Amino acid sequence: LSVYVRGVEGQATGNKSSLHKYVVERTNLVFENWLKSDRKNLIYLIFTKYEIRNEFINYLKQNNDEKVHYLITHLHPQLLNLFSKAEIFFYQHKKLRLFAILFIYCTKIRWKLRNFPITNYKKL
Repeated sequence: LSVYVRGVEGQATGNKSSLHKYVVERTNLVFENWLKSDRKNLIYLIFTKYEIRNEFINYLKQNNDEKVHYLITHLHPQLLNLFSKAEIFFYQHKKLRLFAILFIYCTKIRWKLRNFPITNYKKL
C-alpha cells in the first residue's frame, strides 16, 4: 500500500512544510483502504507509524506546534491509537519537546535494528 523511497522530491517523508494537510489526507485515505482490506499486511502499520513519527519530528524540530496539533487532531482516530497516550502527550507539550525528539530517534534506531526499511520487497 505504501513504499518508502529515499530522495524523492515531494515524498511525504520529506520536510515540505506546505504538505502537512496533504500528508494527513493521504495517510488517512491509505489507512481507511487498509481497514477495508484483509489487514494481513502488518508491515504497512509499522511503516505508517515510522512515517507519521517522521512528520512529528520535523514539526517538533521546527517548533511548529500548529502542525503538531494538526496531525494529532486530523489523523484517523484508529491510526492515532497505534501510538501510546504518553507519546502523544510528549508531542503536545513544549517543555517535553526535546524528550519527544529523542524518543522518536530511539524508535528510528529500533526500526533499523529490525531491518527496516524493506528495500527489496518480496511477498511476506
